[in-house]
Amino acid sequence: MDGDVDIYDVIIIGAGIVGLSAALYTARQGLKTLVINKDIGGQLSLTDEVQNYPGFISIKGLDLVRRVENQARVFGAEVVFNEVIKLDKVDEGDFIVKTASGDE
Repeated sequence: MDGDVDIYDVIIIGAGIVGLSAALYTARQGLKTLVINKDIGGQLSLTDEVQNYPGFISIKGLDLVRRVENQARVFGAEVVFNEVIKLDKVDEGDFIVKTASGDE
């Protein structure tokens, strides 16, 4: 985002496995989706080995998160690395998200 106001159907704050999974599904349904977080992966990115995720016998946490991020992007989700500093509700169901870099 470049300082202009962009409109999204869904904005997900948090790029952990749950946020990225949600982005994958919303983008796959054709919703314009944005994920915002300071970094990628959340707690899972700190995990050396995940052995209980379907489809993988063993995978590093960060590798799993990156795969889900890539799949969400394939379906059209945007992922930006920034810090959300404020949410303003402007009317029923609409919000303005302000980030540390000044984007809305």
